[in-house]
Amino acid sequence: MPVSAPATEKRLLLVSYHIGRNSPTGGIRWNAMMRDLVAAGWRVDVITLDREGLAPAFETPDGMLEFFRVRGTDVPQRALRALARSVRFLTGRRNAAPGGALSSSNGAPPSMAELDARIDRELWRQDQKRSLREHITSVLDGIEAWITDTVWSGRALRVARDLARKRSYRAVVVSSPPHYTQRVGARLSRAFGIPYIADYRDPWLLGIEWLDNYLNLFERVIARRREPEWLRDATVILHNTPRAQREIGARFPAGIRGRHLAVPNGYDSVIAVTAPDPECFRIVFTGWLYPYMDPRPLFAAAKRLQGEHHLGPDRLRIEFVGTDAQFGGVDLQVLAEAYGLGAYFTRSARVPRDQARRIQQEAAVMVAYDCPHPLSVPSKFYEYAQLSGSMLLLGNPDGAMADAAAPLGLRVCALKDQDAIYTELSNAYGRWSRGELRKPLDVEGRYDRRRQVDVVREILDSL
Repeated sequence: MPVSAPATEKRLLLVSYHIGRNSPTGGIRWNAMMRDLVAAGWRVDVITLDREGLAPAFETPDGMLEFFRVRGTDVPQRALRALARSVRFLTGRRNAAPGGALSSSNGAPPSMAELDARIDRELWRQDQKRSLREHITSVLDGIEAWITDTVWSGRALRVARDLARKRSYRAVVVSSPPHYTQRVGARLSRAFGIPYIADYRDPWLLGIEWLDNYLNLFERVIARRREPEWLRDATVILHNTPRAQREIGARFPAGIRGRHLAVPNGYDSVIAVTAPDPECFRIVFTGWLYPYMDPRPLFAAAKRLQGEHHLGPDRLRIEFVGTDAQFGGVDLQVLAEAYGLGAYFTRSARVPRDQARRIQQEAAVMVAYDCPHPLSVPSKFYEYAQLSGSMLLLGNPDGAMADAAAPLGLRVCALKDQDAIYTELSNAYGRWSRGELRKPLDVEGRYDRRRQVDVVREILDSL
């Protein structure tokens, strides 16, 4: 078995599929980690997906940061997508949610009862009664992801082995998802004796086995075998919340002796935090609206607020940014109109991150929906925490987001607790009206990412 020379210099090998400037959300965590590690004297070699526009997210001295591009593959994607189209054609689309506007049988705008029935039926169908076509295409999606990520991680492993023969590393860190990339750290550690740090920004299967629809059937089969196999080689396993550290760590089978540590996500400080728009009470949600993120309780609370304070569209706005036009088979504009909020509601497509930040800063209320399981905190929570608007947190009152919110004096409202949601919205309106929304929510910098980097640096220094 080849063994690398003892690592005397502070050099780190990072395997991260998403990284660099303009990376997806999955790359933000290590963009910041790398910046501060380099500033502390660490040299970082990064193995990442070869993509157009790939570049470091920050300026760095020569020789301190080097990218190694690994190309992906789209051959299996094209083949499987063609097969998926054939499946859809052969099995039909009888169970698919119809798109377009909805109207009553007499041609009048749909009633609230009709919209509720349609949304509830579609959400139930997605959660409970998936069609044969959907089961088959879900498995095909899983096979496509497995082939694509396995091919990429195999190529990444070859690059990592070449580097390990030439350079001495204090550790190899693998940041996922995609979780198949953890294989690179496990195999490299086994072959060269390099300490392997598995950084799970999101859980894979351990700890959330009960969440049937979180992973497709094919990926569940793979994860059940590969996750414990690869993590047996980990020296340190990083979880994104203390709750995940406890819950997942308790489920690890015998033979996995790596240290379980929690390194939460965080935010990168903006240059200046400005107060929300003083003229208009803006309620903002930025991002994709998944089926478990029901907007109806928010609309209901906003309508109650509008009626009690006699607010016009120039004084109250509800803005969804980066959101699909429909929720549960119903157009969001139609839904807003059914609540009497058509003139108050706007929806726009995805915008660049800097523009989204400006929209968030203008908001008096920033809406964040919880994750579908209790182990993670949505990244929006951390983005919002450094701003001065109020947060309206919707989801699980006893999950990881509630854990993170408590030190800031915030709570999470269950989606079914309409009175609690209205109370939070009304209190936020009062603070905004009095001009009190001027200080960051996280005034102590508890979730400033620099604190998390300090933890990672201590881990690396101990190896």
